[in-house]
Amino acid sequence: MSVLKQFLAQAKRSPVKGIVSGNQSADMDSAISALAYAFFSTRHADPVVPIINVPRHDFRLRRDIVEWLAKFGVAEDDLWFADDLEALVAPSPRSVPLHLVDHCNLQGPEIIALVGAHKLSVVSIIDHHADEKVFIDANPRVIGAAGSCSSRVWHYWHSVLGAEAEVPEIVELLMAPLLIDTGNMTQKVEDVDRQALAEYDEILARPTTRSVVDSVAAIRSDIYPKLKSAKKDVSGFSFEDILRKDYKQNTFGDYTIGFSSIGKSFEWIRKTFNDADIVGDLDGLATKLGLDYVIMTCSYSDKTTGEHRRDFGEYHAGGKPLDWTHAIDVLRLAPYPEVSLPRVDVWHQHDVNATRKTVVPVVHDTVLKYQK
Repeated sequence: MSVLKQFLAQAKRSPVKGIVSGNQSADMDSAISALAYAFFSTRHADPVVPIINVPRHDFRLRRDIVEWLAKFGVAEDDLWFADDLEALVAPSPRSVPLHLVDHCNLQGPEIIALVGAHKLSVVSIIDHHADEKVFIDANPRVIGAAGSCSSRVWHYWHSVLGAEAEVPEIVELLMAPLLIDTGNMTQKVEDVDRQALAEYDEILARPTTRSVVDSVAAIRSDIYPKLKSAKKDVSGFSFEDILRKDYKQNTFGDYTIGFSSIGKSFEWIRKTFNDADIVGDLDGLATKLGLDYVIMTCSYSDKTTGEHRRDFGEYHAGGKPLDWTHAIDVLRLAPYPEVSLPRVDVWHQHDVNATRKTVVPVVHDTVLKYQK
Protein backbone atom coordinates (compact mmCIF):
# COMPACT_ATOMS: atom_id res chain seq x y z
CA MET A 1 0.00 0.00 0.00
CA SER A 2 1.36 3.43 -0.93
CA VAL A 3 2.24 6.02 1.71
CA LEU A 4 -0.52 8.27 0.40
CA LYS A 5 -3.16 5.54 0.52
CA GLN A 6 -2.08 4.56 4.06
CA PHE A 7 -2.44 8.19 5.13
CA LEU A 8 -5.92 8.48 3.64
CA ALA A 9 -7.02 5.17 5.16
CA GLN A 10 -5.88 6.31 8.60
CA ALA A 11 -7.67 9.64 8.15
CA LYS A 12 -10.89 7.78 7.33
CA ARG A 13 -10.67 6.04 10.72
CA SER A 14 -9.88 9.18 12.73
CA PRO A 15 -12.11 11.95 14.08
CA VAL A 16 -12.04 15.11 11.96
CA LYS A 17 -9.97 17.84 13.61
CA GLY A 18 -9.43 20.07 10.59
CA ILE A 19 -10.10 20.35 6.85
CA VAL A 20 -8.02 21.59 3.95
CA SER A 21 -9.63 22.47 0.64
CA GLY A 22 -8.43 23.58 -2.77
CA ASN A 23 -10.42 25.91 -4.99
CA GLN A 24 -13.67 25.22 -6.78
CA SER A 25 -12.09 24.35 -10.13
CA ALA A 26 -10.56 21.31 -8.38
CA ASP A 27 -7.81 20.99 -10.97
CA MET A 28 -4.59 19.04 -10.47
CA ASP A 29 -2.94 21.89 -8.57
CA SER A 30 -5.82 22.31 -6.10
CA ALA A 31 -6.35 18.60 -5.54
CA ILE A 32 -2.68 17.69 -5.01
CA SER A 33 -2.00 20.82 -2.96
CA ALA A 34 -4.80 19.80 -0.59
CA LEU A 35 -3.58 16.20 -0.37
CA ALA A 36 0.03 17.22 0.26
CA TYR A 37 -0.96 19.89 2.79
CA ALA A 38 -3.03 17.35 4.70
CA PHE A 39 -0.22 14.78 4.68
CA PHE A 40 2.39 17.26 5.93
CA SER A 41 0.09 18.89 8.48
CA THR A 42 -0.83 15.50 9.92
CA ARG A 43 2.86 14.60 10.08
CA HIS A 44 3.29 17.84 12.06
CA ALA A 45 0.71 16.53 14.58
CA ASP A 46 -2.09 18.76 13.30
CA PRO A 47 -4.29 16.26 11.41
CA VAL A 48 -6.52 17.58 8.64
CA VAL A 49 -8.74 15.94 6.03
CA PRO A 50 -8.19 16.95 2.37
CA ILE A 51 -11.27 17.96 0.39
CA ILE A 52 -11.61 17.92 -3.39
CA ASN A 53 -13.86 20.97 -3.73
CA VAL A 54 -16.42 19.57 -6.21
CA PRO A 55 -19.32 17.15 -5.84
CA ARG A 56 -18.18 13.53 -5.88
CA HIS A 57 -19.93 12.83 -9.20
CA ASP A 58 -17.78 15.49 -10.92
CA PHE A 59 -14.48 13.84 -10.02
CA ARG A 60 -14.67 11.58 -13.09
CA LEU A 61 -14.40 14.71 -15.27
CA ARG A 62 -10.84 15.30 -14.05
CA ARG A 63 -9.20 12.45 -15.89
CA ASP A 64 -5.64 13.66 -15.30
CA ILE A 65 -6.13 13.60 -11.51
CA VAL A 66 -7.87 10.23 -11.62
CA GLU A 67 -5.00 8.79 -13.68
CA TRP A 68 -2.25 10.30 -11.51
CA LEU A 69 -3.74 9.21 -8.19
CA ALA A 70 -4.26 5.69 -9.55
CA LYS A 71 -0.46 5.35 -9.71
CA PHE A 72 -0.49 5.71 -5.92
CA GLY A 73 -3.34 3.22 -5.53
CA VAL A 74 -5.80 6.00 -4.67
CA ALA A 75 -9.33 5.93 -6.09
CA GLU A 76 -12.47 8.01 -5.65
CA ASP A 77 -13.62 6.03 -2.59
CA ASP A 78 -10.40 6.96 -0.75
CA LEU A 79 -11.16 10.68 -1.05
CA TRP A 80 -13.53 13.31 0.33
CA PHE A 81 -15.52 15.80 -1.72
CA ALA A 82 -17.60 18.93 -1.23
CA ASP A 83 -20.75 16.91 -0.65
CA ASP A 84 -19.03 15.09 2.25
CA LEU A 85 -18.36 18.29 4.16
CA GLU A 86 -21.56 18.59 6.16
CA ALA A 87 -21.28 15.04 7.49
CA LEU A 88 -17.59 15.56 8.30
CA VAL A 89 -18.15 18.62 10.49
CA ALA A 90 -21.49 17.57 12.02
CA PRO A 91 -20.01 15.63 15.00
CA SER A 92 -17.86 18.57 16.13
CA PRO A 93 -19.30 20.68 18.98
CA ARG A 94 -17.28 23.69 17.76
CA SER A 95 -16.17 25.28 14.51
CA VAL A 96 -13.75 23.04 12.59
CA PRO A 97 -10.51 24.71 11.39
CA LEU A 98 -10.41 25.23 7.63
CA HIS A 99 -7.17 25.59 5.66
CA LEU A 100 -7.32 27.06 2.14
CA VAL A 101 -4.86 26.15 -0.60
CA ASP A 102 -4.82 27.51 -4.16
CA HIS A 103 -7.29 30.23 -3.21
CA CYS A 104 -7.50 32.90 -0.52
CA ASN A 105 -11.23 33.47 -0.21
CA LEU A 106 -14.18 31.13 0.21
CA GLN A 107 -15.20 29.11 -2.85
CA GLY A 108 -17.96 26.55 -3.29
CA PRO A 109 -21.51 26.76 -1.92
CA GLU A 110 -20.93 24.00 0.64
CA ILE A 111 -17.94 25.72 2.23
CA ILE A 112 -19.55 29.16 2.09
CA ALA A 113 -22.67 27.82 3.85
CA LEU A 114 -20.71 26.02 6.57
CA VAL A 115 -18.52 29.04 7.29
CA GLY A 116 -21.65 31.18 7.43
CA ALA A 117 -23.14 28.72 9.94
CA HIS A 118 -19.91 28.87 12.02
CA LYS A 119 -19.26 25.19 11.48
CA LEU A 120 -15.99 25.96 9.64
CA SER A 121 -13.53 28.77 10.29
CA VAL A 122 -10.56 29.75 8.11
CA VAL A 123 -7.26 29.43 9.99
CA SER A 124 -4.59 29.28 7.26
CA ILE A 125 -4.01 30.13 3.59
CA ILE A 126 -1.38 29.14 1.03
CA ASP A 127 -2.12 30.59 -2.40
CA HIS A 128 -0.64 31.97 -5.61
CA HIS A 129 -3.56 34.11 -6.79
CA ALA A 130 -4.14 37.83 -6.20
CA ASP A 131 -4.55 38.63 -2.51
CA GLU A 132 -8.21 39.36 -1.79
CA LYS A 133 -7.30 40.89 1.60
CA VAL A 134 -9.54 38.64 3.65
CA PHE A 135 -8.81 36.37 6.63
CA ILE A 136 -5.89 38.61 7.51
CA ASP A 137 -5.29 36.75 10.81
CA ALA A 138 -4.78 33.37 9.10
CA ASN A 139 -1.54 31.66 10.10
CA PRO A 140 0.22 30.78 7.95
CA ARG A 141 -1.00 33.28 5.39
CA VAL A 142 1.29 32.70 2.43
CA ILE A 143 0.19 34.41 -0.79
CA GLY A 144 2.68 34.96 -3.59
CA ALA A 145 3.39 34.38 -7.25
CA ALA A 146 4.07 30.81 -8.34
CA GLY A 147 3.42 28.79 -11.45
CA SER A 148 1.87 26.14 -9.21
CA CYS A 149 0.43 26.56 -5.73
CA SER A 150 1.88 23.14 -4.93
CA SER A 151 5.33 24.76 -4.97
CA ARG A 152 4.24 27.13 -2.20
CA VAL A 153 2.72 24.26 -0.22
CA TRP A 154 5.99 22.33 -0.50
CA HIS A 155 8.14 25.37 0.37
CA TYR A 156 6.11 26.12 3.48
CA TRP A 157 6.03 22.59 4.83
CA HIS A 158 9.65 21.86 3.93
CA SER A 159 10.63 24.95 5.94
CA VAL A 160 8.59 23.66 8.89
CA LEU A 161 9.40 19.94 8.76
CA GLY A 162 12.83 19.93 7.16
CA ALA A 163 14.02 16.44 6.24
CA GLU A 164 10.80 14.97 7.67
CA ALA A 165 8.97 16.43 4.65
CA GLU A 166 11.27 14.65 2.21
CA VAL A 167 9.01 11.67 1.59
CA PRO A 168 9.84 10.55 -1.97
CA GLU A 169 6.34 9.40 -2.79
CA ILE A 170 4.80 12.74 -1.78
CA VAL A 171 7.52 14.55 -3.70
CA GLU A 172 6.57 12.51 -6.76
CA LEU A 173 2.92 13.37 -6.13
CA LEU A 174 3.83 17.07 -6.17
CA MET A 175 5.71 16.83 -9.45
CA ALA A 176 2.54 16.50 -11.52
CA PRO A 177 0.85 19.83 -10.68
CA LEU A 178 4.16 21.68 -10.96
CA LEU A 179 4.75 20.36 -14.48
CA ILE A 180 1.12 20.62 -15.61
CA ASP A 181 0.75 24.24 -14.43
CA THR A 182 4.06 25.39 -15.92
CA GLY A 183 3.91 23.48 -19.21
CA ASN A 184 6.84 21.30 -18.13
CA MET A 185 8.68 24.34 -16.71
CA THR A 186 8.31 26.44 -19.87
CA GLN A 187 5.74 29.06 -18.78
CA LYS A 188 4.62 31.03 -15.70
CA VAL A 189 7.70 29.71 -13.84
CA GLU A 190 8.73 31.58 -10.68
CA ASP A 191 11.75 31.16 -8.42
CA VAL A 192 9.71 29.15 -5.93
CA ASP A 193 8.90 26.66 -8.71
CA ARG A 194 12.55 26.35 -9.74
CA GLN A 195 13.57 25.80 -6.12
CA ALA A 196 10.86 23.16 -5.66
CA LEU A 197 11.91 21.27 -8.77
CA ALA A 198 15.57 21.35 -7.76
CA GLU A 199 14.67 19.93 -4.35
CA TYR A 200 12.40 17.30 -5.89
CA ASP A 201 15.17 16.25 -8.29
CA GLU A 202 17.67 15.94 -5.44
CA ILE A 203 15.34 13.89 -3.23
CA LEU A 204 14.21 11.56 -6.01
CA ALA A 205 17.78 11.01 -7.23
CA ARG A 206 18.94 9.57 -3.89
CA PRO A 207 20.04 5.92 -4.13
CA THR A 208 17.69 4.95 -1.31
CA THR A 209 14.60 6.41 -3.00
CA ARG A 210 11.88 3.93 -3.93
CA SER A 211 9.92 5.44 -6.77
CA VAL A 212 6.27 5.03 -7.74
CA VAL A 213 7.30 5.84 -11.31
CA ASP A 214 10.52 4.89 -13.08
CA SER A 215 12.49 8.11 -12.58
CA VAL A 216 12.32 11.89 -12.49
CA ALA A 217 13.10 11.83 -16.19
CA ALA A 218 10.11 9.54 -16.75
CA ILE A 219 7.79 12.02 -15.03
CA ARG A 220 8.93 14.83 -17.33
CA SER A 221 9.31 12.93 -20.60
CA ASP A 222 6.59 10.30 -20.36
CA ILE A 223 4.07 10.90 -17.60
CA TYR A 224 3.75 14.67 -18.12
CA PRO A 225 2.49 14.40 -21.72
CA LYS A 226 0.15 11.57 -20.73
CA LEU A 227 -1.36 13.65 -17.93
CA LYS A 228 -1.61 16.68 -20.21
CA SER A 229 -3.46 14.53 -22.74
CA ALA A 230 -5.76 13.13 -20.03
CA LYS A 231 -6.54 16.67 -18.85
CA LYS A 232 -7.64 17.66 -22.35
CA ASP A 233 -9.59 14.48 -23.02
CA VAL A 234 -13.31 15.21 -23.13
CA SER A 235 -14.34 12.24 -25.24
CA GLY A 236 -17.78 10.97 -24.24
CA PHE A 237 -18.59 14.11 -22.23
CA SER A 238 -21.88 15.95 -22.57
CA PHE A 239 -21.69 19.72 -23.00
CA GLU A 240 -22.75 20.10 -19.36
CA ASP A 241 -19.84 17.85 -18.36
CA ILE A 242 -17.48 20.18 -20.24
CA LEU A 243 -19.01 23.21 -18.51
CA ARG A 244 -18.49 21.56 -15.10
CA LYS A 245 -15.01 20.18 -15.79
CA ASP A 246 -13.22 23.41 -14.84
CA TYR A 247 -15.84 25.54 -13.13
CA LYS A 248 -15.96 28.31 -10.56
CA GLN A 249 -18.86 30.37 -9.24
CA ASN A 250 -19.08 33.92 -7.90
CA THR A 251 -21.81 36.20 -6.63
CA PHE A 252 -21.49 39.86 -7.65
CA GLY A 253 -24.19 42.05 -6.19
CA ASP A 254 -27.50 40.42 -7.03
CA TYR A 255 -26.06 38.15 -9.71
CA THR A 256 -24.73 34.61 -9.38
CA ILE A 257 -22.30 33.87 -12.19
CA GLY A 258 -20.66 30.61 -13.24
CA PHE A 259 -17.28 30.64 -14.98
CA SER A 260 -16.42 27.65 -17.18
CA SER A 261 -12.92 27.29 -18.61
CA ILE A 262 -13.01 25.17 -21.76
CA GLY A 263 -9.98 23.82 -23.58
CA LYS A 264 -11.72 23.89 -26.96
CA SER A 265 -12.86 26.59 -29.38
CA PHE A 266 -16.47 27.68 -29.59
CA GLU A 267 -16.36 26.47 -33.18
CA TRP A 268 -15.51 22.99 -31.87
CA ILE A 269 -18.41 23.19 -29.43
CA ARG A 270 -20.82 24.06 -32.28
CA LYS A 271 -19.52 21.17 -34.39
CA THR A 272 -19.62 18.65 -31.55
CA PHE A 273 -23.01 19.43 -30.02
CA ASN A 274 -26.23 20.49 -31.63
CA ASP A 275 -27.71 23.87 -30.74
CA ALA A 276 -30.52 22.35 -28.68
CA ASP A 277 -28.03 20.44 -26.50
CA ILE A 278 -25.84 23.52 -26.00
CA VAL A 279 -28.71 25.72 -24.87
CA GLY A 280 -30.42 22.89 -22.98
CA ASP A 281 -27.28 22.08 -20.99
CA LEU A 282 -26.69 25.77 -20.21
CA ASP A 283 -30.32 26.05 -19.07
CA GLY A 284 -29.92 22.90 -16.97
CA LEU A 285 -26.71 24.07 -15.33
CA ALA A 286 -28.22 27.47 -14.55
CA THR A 287 -31.29 25.87 -13.00
CA LYS A 288 -29.32 23.37 -10.87
CA LEU A 289 -26.88 25.98 -9.57
CA GLY A 290 -29.16 29.03 -9.44
CA LEU A 291 -27.12 30.98 -12.01
CA ASP A 292 -28.03 34.25 -13.69
CA TYR A 293 -25.14 34.06 -16.15
CA VAL A 294 -22.54 31.57 -17.38
CA ILE A 295 -19.25 32.91 -18.71
CA MET A 296 -17.45 30.51 -21.05
CA THR A 297 -13.72 31.14 -21.57
CA CYS A 298 -12.36 28.99 -24.41
CA SER A 299 -8.58 28.51 -24.71
CA TYR A 300 -7.14 26.52 -27.61
CA SER A 301 -4.52 26.32 -30.38
CA ASP A 302 -5.39 27.15 -33.96
CA LYS A 303 -4.87 23.90 -35.86
CA THR A 304 -3.69 25.75 -38.97
CA THR A 305 -1.21 28.21 -37.45
CA GLY A 306 -0.54 26.70 -34.03
CA GLU A 307 -1.29 30.09 -32.47
CA HIS A 308 -2.90 30.31 -29.05
CA ARG A 309 -6.42 31.69 -29.26
CA ARG A 310 -9.30 32.46 -26.92
CA ASP A 311 -13.06 32.89 -27.23
CA PHE A 312 -15.38 34.55 -24.73
CA GLY A 313 -19.01 33.54 -24.38
CA GLU A 314 -21.90 34.74 -22.25
CA TYR A 315 -25.13 32.92 -21.50
CA HIS A 316 -27.92 34.69 -19.64
CA ALA A 317 -30.60 32.60 -17.98
CA GLY A 318 -33.26 35.26 -18.27
CA GLY A 319 -33.69 38.98 -18.56
CA LYS A 320 -31.12 40.77 -20.71
CA PRO A 321 -27.46 40.19 -21.54
CA LEU A 322 -24.89 42.28 -19.73
CA ASP A 323 -23.43 45.43 -21.26
CA TRP A 324 -19.99 44.23 -22.35
CA THR A 325 -18.55 47.61 -23.45
CA HIS A 326 -15.97 47.56 -20.65
CA ALA A 327 -14.98 43.93 -21.32
CA ILE A 328 -14.71 44.58 -25.07
CA ASP A 329 -12.10 47.26 -24.38
CA VAL A 330 -10.14 45.40 -21.68
CA LEU A 331 -10.18 41.90 -23.19
CA ARG A 332 -10.07 43.12 -26.80
CA LEU A 333 -13.21 41.28 -27.79
CA ALA A 334 -14.10 41.13 -31.47
CA PRO A 335 -17.29 39.96 -33.16
CA TYR A 336 -17.58 36.22 -33.65
CA PRO A 337 -19.24 34.85 -36.79
CA GLU A 338 -22.93 35.17 -36.07
CA VAL A 339 -24.21 32.80 -33.42
CA SER A 340 -27.98 32.41 -33.40
CA LEU A 341 -28.29 30.61 -30.09
CA PRO A 342 -30.92 31.98 -27.72
CA ARG A 343 -29.44 33.79 -24.70
CA VAL A 344 -25.85 33.18 -25.90
CA ASP A 345 -23.36 35.77 -27.21
CA VAL A 346 -19.79 34.95 -28.28
CA TRP A 347 -16.68 36.96 -29.14
CA HIS A 348 -13.10 36.26 -30.17
CA GLN A 349 -10.86 37.37 -27.28
CA HIS A 350 -7.72 38.93 -28.74
CA ASP A 351 -6.03 39.40 -25.36
CA VAL A 352 -4.88 35.79 -25.31
CA ASN A 353 -2.98 36.30 -22.05
CA ALA A 354 -6.17 37.10 -20.15
CA THR A 355 -6.99 33.88 -18.29
CA ARG A 356 -9.94 33.37 -15.97
CA LYS A 357 -7.91 35.14 -13.27
CA THR A 358 -8.17 38.28 -15.42
CA VAL A 359 -11.66 37.68 -16.76
CA VAL A 360 -13.35 37.33 -13.37
CA PRO A 361 -12.45 40.88 -12.18
CA VAL A 362 -13.51 42.26 -15.58
CA VAL A 363 -16.90 40.56 -15.25
CA HIS A 364 -17.11 41.84 -11.66
CA ASP A 365 -16.60 45.41 -12.89
CA THR A 366 -19.03 44.86 -15.77
CA VAL A 367 -21.75 43.79 -13.34
CA LEU A 368 -21.16 46.32 -10.56
CA LYS A 369 -19.72 49.39 -12.29
CA TYR A 370 -20.66 49.46 -15.95
CA GLN A 371 -24.07 47.82 -16.13
CA LYS A 372 -26.70 50.13 -17.61
